[in-house]
This record gives sequence, structure tokens and C-alpha cells, in this order.
Amino acid sequence: MAYHSLHGQVIFIIDSLPANTPEEDTIYIAGDFNGWQPGSIAYALQKNKYGQWQIALEKGRLKDGIQFKFTLGDWNYVEKDKNGLDIENRQYHAEMPDTVNFVIQQWAKGITKKNTASPNVIVLAHSFSLEPSIHDRTIRFYLPPDYNEATVSYPVIYMHDGQNLFDEKTAFSGEWKVDETLDKLFAEGYHVPIVVGIDHGEKNRIDELTPWPNPKYGGGNGDFYLEFVTKVLKPFIDENYRTQPGPKSTCTWGSSLGGLFSFYAIFSEPNIFGKAGIFSPSYWYADSSLKVFLHNSSTVKDIKLYQSFGSEEGDDELEDFLEISDSIQKLDFDDESFRSVIVSGGKHEEKWWAEQFEPAYLWLFHLFANGIEEDLPTLPLNYSYDSSRDEFIVKDLKPDNLWRLLLVDENWATVKDEFVQVGQPVQMKPIKPGKYTVEIITPNILYRGQLILE
Repeated sequence: MAYHSLHGQVIFIIDSLPANTPEEDTIYIAGDFNGWQPGSIAYALQKNKYGQWQIALEKGRLKDGIQFKFTLGDWNYVEKDKNGLDIENRQYHAEMPDTVNFVIQQWAKGITKKNTASPNVIVLAHSFSLEPSIHDRTIRFYLPPDYNEATVSYPVIYMHDGQNLFDEKTAFSGEWKVDETLDKLFAEGYHVPIVVGIDHGEKNRIDELTPWPNPKYGGGNGDFYLEFVTKVLKPFIDENYRTQPGPKSTCTWGSSLGGLFSFYAIFSEPNIFGKAGIFSPSYWYADSSLKVFLHNSSTVKDIKLYQSFGSEEGDDELEDFLEISDSIQKLDFDDESFRSVIVSGGKHEEKWWAEQFEPAYLWLFHLFANGIEEDLPTLPLNYSYDSSRDEFIVKDLKPDNLWRLLLVDENWATVKDEFVQVGQPVQMKPIKPGKYTVEIITPNILYRGQLILE
């Protein structure tokens, strides 16, 4: 059957639906163009005269491309592949045909997902109510594998959209695998933190995670949610678990609107949050308000920001990301306090955020992860490197002492960890060529430099 689009529009038509699609349900399109709202009335499909679900979108707004999926009004009922597995975000750009036909192979509805959370992930029994949400807020909790045997205290990461962090069964489109990643790092010898995953407020998610309203999508109740995290949840966690409560050991982390919120939280409460992980932030949602907020922000000392964005998330969104990155840089952040990464091929989805979690964690928590005191002052390292012999020599420190040497790659993974003596050559073979950070840790000072192995 042939269809012709209206002038300046593209028609999305669903040719085939799963047999278990309820007759009474409506199909919706959700994507980066509407804040990934799964059941927005403005993006509900309608049945055409042939009984097929379709929707017309203004093509002029799609020139830079969009990413999207179809739902039955909730992320628990998002489309899946024929085996019930997550699919990658669908994509469309203006150069594609004016009529695009789709086949939905299966819905998440009725599919039993397996529980993939590690044994050290728990759901807090304590009930947290967060108005205007009508239900108690679920808090998912990752404890380091050695928590019950050790007596030490741990940093804490407060992560948003907790349903998507640890468990395939609760995630709407794949999980971040935070627990699997931290368990792996622990097995490799790194120290790992406590992670507090805060479930989003479902229909109130946009309102809670946005500090400012959007003219079209509303929201703007982020200060209320921030107050809940800082004045209700964090005090409870610090009182009942062995935490390091100071800002250098407290991180806010999220993606999309959760990334926008984490950006706002650390600049609003630097006395509480000293670190922030910001993945695929929806800076576009509060474009003008955010720029005014950042312009009025003074330089914030002793905070670390790690933000990343995928090259396939949309040209306009990437432009906003780069503009905000430049504005952050002008607040006198240096390479050790601000890291902004564009990941080639990266998309607005949990699969990609899961892949980026490890390098982001190792950068944000580099000192803790390697068992180094956070408060050590940092000075430049004086060294020599003989590329012909592939030998590294530390200079200017007391020659009689053995000092710990760390060699860290561009993803902040430790590739060499040993004790060395000043003036004695350290063999760098068989480490592959590349750019590395090299550190010498002494009781009172951390010496750091950049090393290029040829």
C-alpha cells in the first residue's frame, strides 16, 4: 500500500504488530525530540483508514536526525526484538523517505526478564516518600563485596533512574551493569564505593530531574528532588552505613535528564557533592536557563566533573553539549578537575552508558580506587625517559626510599603498580605505546606527570 506524506512531514506507519498487542492500548513514539516521554499524548499514534497505526512528524525539525522507540505508554511496555531482547534506538533523518514503515516484533509486556543483580545489591527496607509521587520511593543499594568483612568507610555515589542501574528485570531498555562493573574492578584489585540508586518517579520523572521548566514539556521541580537527596536520603545513608560523608567522597551521577540534574546538583551543592558523572546530559531541555545559571556560577574549587556524549545523539544536542563544555572550562577547571569526552558511535542508550561507566569511575575516583588518600597535595613529577631503552627514571626525591609508582592509561586503568627507587631505571616493556599518566605516591605528596611511551 502506498502513502504520500503531507507537505513538510514524514509519516511513520506500523505495518505489523505482535499478536498480543491489546486492542484497547494506544501506541506512542518516544525519543530525544520529546524528552523520551513514553506516553506523551502529543506523540500518540492514530489509526489510519487501513487500520494501521501512524503518526506525522514535522520534517523540518528532523533535519539533524532523531532517535526513538515505540511503546504502549510506559517503558515497561517498550518494543523488543523477536527474542524479547532490547533493540537499539531507531533513527531517522530528513534525507530518508517521507514515509517510513516499521515492524514491531514484540513488546516487553508479558515478557519475563531474568534477575541480573549481584547478591550485594539490595533494596532498602526503609520507606521513603517523595511528594508529589503517590508511591514510596524505592532505593536500590550496592555494597562493596568486602563491606561485611571490612571495617573501613566508603565513598558514596548517588545515581538517578535507579531501575536501570543493576537489574535487567527492572530496567526498561537494558541496564547499566554498575554492579557487574564494580565487582569486576574489585576482583582486579581496585577499591569500589557504595552506590545508592534512586528510582525515578515514573510520571513525575521529568518534573523531578529538571531544575527549570521547559516551555513545551514542563517540569522544573528539581530543587524539591535535590532537597530530598541531600536532606533526607543522604543523612539516612550516612547514619546507617559506613560512609565517607564529605564532598570529595560524595558523587551525583546520571544520564539524560539525570545528567542535567547531576550538573545542577554539584554546582548548587558543592559542599555536599564533590564529584559528578554526567552522561548524555539533556542540556537542550533548559538551554537558556542553564546558560544563565552557569554564567552566574562562580569558580567552584575542589570538585570533579566527568561528562560524556555520544557522536550519534544528534547534531543540535551535541552542539549544546560542546557549548556548555566551553562555558564550564571558562570557570578555571583544569584537566584534573574536568574531563569532557565525545565517544565515537555513542548513542542515547543504556548499553553505551554501561560501557562508559568504568573509565568514568576510574577517573572520578582514581585516588580512592587505587588506595590513595584523597587529600594528598599534587606536584609536578620530575623524571627522565629513555625511549631507546624504554626506561623511566624518577628524579629529585630522596634516593634511599622506595616509592609507589602508578602508570595509568588514557581510560584511567592502572597498567603498572610497583615500588621504585629514585635514580634507578624502571623498565616499561611490554607496555604498549601511548599516552599515560605517571604518579609517584609519597606519604605527604603525590607527584604526577604525563608520559608518552614510543
